[in-house]
Amino acid sequence: MALSAELGASRVGEPPPGGGGSMAADDFAFLAAPEQPGVRGVYMRVGGTPKDELSGPPHPHHSPIFKIAPEPVITTGVQALTVAVLELLKK
Repeated sequence: MALSAELGASRVGEPPPGGGGSMAADDFAFLAAPEQPGVRGVYMRVGGTPKDELSGPPHPHHSPIFKIAPEPVITTGVQALTVAVLELLKK
């Protein structure tokens, strides 16, 4: 909710069921396992391919045609993490 308020609802979404077929950080589930009370975690993915260069789904990191615009990705990632931390500090 805080991310949507800060970044805009159109820029924040939920991953597809099953994680969208990505193996990114596949060990993350072990770090924030639901059976461990009090251990919480959030995994965020920040898109990096400029919209005008998308002609379908974005290419994965290991693709030879992977494209990313570094500055907006880093800016958005830092902004999202800052909002998340400030929201947690309120509690």
